[in-house]
Amino acid sequence: MASSRNLSEKLTRSSCSSTVRFKNILPRFKPYDTKRPKGRSGHCMCADESDIYVFGGYSPMDERNGVRQSRVLPELWKFNFATQKWTNVKSDNIPITCASASIAVHNKQVFVFGGTGYPFGQIMSNTIKTLRMNQPAKLQAAGEGCSEKGPAKLCWQLLETSAMSYSGGGEVEDVTPPPAYGQSLIFHKDAIFVFGGAIGYYSEAVADLHKLSFHTMSWEKLRPTGKIPNGRYKQEVVKDGERFYVLGGGRLHNAESLDKIYIYHIARNHWTEHNSLPDPAHGYPLPRCSFGCAQEGKNVYVSGGRHYNQDIEHKSLSDIWHLRLDTLQWTKLAMKLPDPLYFHSAIVSPSGHMFVFGGVHRDGYRAPYLYKIRLPLTLPKLSELCWDKVSVMARVQKFMTPAGLADFGVPWNFIDRVQPF
Repeated sequence: MASSRNLSEKLTRSSCSSTVRFKNILPRFKPYDTKRPKGRSGHCMCADESDIYVFGGYSPMDERNGVRQSRVLPELWKFNFATQKWTNVKSDNIPITCASASIAVHNKQVFVFGGTGYPFGQIMSNTIKTLRMNQPAKLQAAGEGCSEKGPAKLCWQLLETSAMSYSGGGEVEDVTPPPAYGQSLIFHKDAIFVFGGAIGYYSEAVADLHKLSFHTMSWEKLRPTGKIPNGRYKQEVVKDGERFYVLGGGRLHNAESLDKIYIYHIARNHWTEHNSLPDPAHGYPLPRCSFGCAQEGKNVYVSGGRHYNQDIEHKSLSDIWHLRLDTLQWTKLAMKLPDPLYFHSAIVSPSGHMFVFGGVHRDGYRAPYLYKIRLPLTLPKLSELCWDKVSVMARVQKFMTPAGLADFGVPWNFIDRVQPF
């Protein structure tokens, strides 16, 4: 344990002593390029071992049929780590409340919850829709908008749930999460947890905590004990074993601080408030919401975001901080985002890189850039590092096909990662 801690401290000092810069993947683009996602903010993003998934988002100046207008973008894109290519995942019955929704992926099945349309807060969702990415063959149409005729197409399905609870007086209560946006979606074993969210554009965010059991497919409104956090939206939640941690978030008049971290103990149904430890030289990160958050094991990376309070109307941030979950120690890293950003998304790849996509740049510009940087505190598996190098060689020498990779001796569990779905 001591040697592991010493190694982490050495890596931290190394990361703070030299500047590491982001790489802009596919920097060249045409204004109306249909082979990559448009610039956007308020999208949601997740990843598995092979792909990044980007759902929805908002564009203030999107051109459609020759007319520029503000609108949300009901679409799902995926970026393959090995091929370094974007794919627009064509699908029926796609959710239309696609700004500030929540997303997760499990066994190639994408889950999207909540979200709002434009104008924000007028149309909101409290349902979960799923898309099975590994079934591109003709699907049995089970939901509205899914056609049994024509070419094979993926189709979003509404997750059928129940949510009725009986009080002591025999009254029936609907315990479905309220329609909202900016919530957090957490997978744990055989259940989904939903925390927080904005229930209206001018309404204070809530601190509700709901649980959906996959055994019963019924919602439950939890009533935890302990120190319950303030209501908030566009916070980030990271998970470690039987606990999850709430970081930052926004309220009507202020962003939540990061010096205090709320931890929910799943088995005990109990909240605790903990003081985190400041960086010895830089103190605590500024309070923020709508920031990027990427997790690799017990290492959490917070990037950028929006800082505001009653005295500061808005400040866009570019700093990157590291939080160690077992010590709650903050460390400010030397690296910075290419621009101050908020309403962007971030993930950590299996090879130990952080990818950042979208967000609001200077002067409100939404750029279609995907940035990549090697993280200083991650220790990827040797097999992942090897696959990363083989992928580069396969792209350069043009044998990035299942047959070409098999001839090269690549194991099939890695070859499967370059399949279309």
